[in-house]
Amino acid sequence: MRTIVLALAMTLISMTSQAGEVELSVAKTIHLGTDTEFNGTHPTIRYIEDSLFIGAYHNSEGGISAMAGQRLEDPSGLFMEYGIVTGYSSEPILPMLRIGQQFGSLAVFIAPAGEVTSNDIKPLIVIGVEFNL
Repeated sequence: MRTIVLALAMTLISMTSQAGEVELSVAKTIHLGTDTEFNGTHPTIRYIEDSLFIGAYHNSEGGISAMAGQRLEDPSGLFMEYGIVTGYSSEPILPMLRIGQQFGSLAVFIAPAGEVTSNDIKPLIVIGVEFNL
């Protein structure tokens, strides 16, 4: 996993002179539908070009996740992000989805999630606020 994150960081650094932009943000989240204490602070770095992005963040399980996907946004700031993500205990690669509203440098979002139990994966809802730095 460290190799993936290191490769992603090197890619992001090499891309800074190209057409896209590097975005730094911090999200604060709550997980609805569980009593488990998940990490609720998610520093994030991503490289964005057109509507495509790659990045890494501190995930809800306390590890580092690499992500890649696409962000679709309408003129009012309503957005949907979808793609793939690594770094979770249930599977090596998972689908990713976030739907939200952008207000300048602040975004409010909702996302599906899952909690691994002894014999199942319990569905959860994540609600968050993300601040672009």
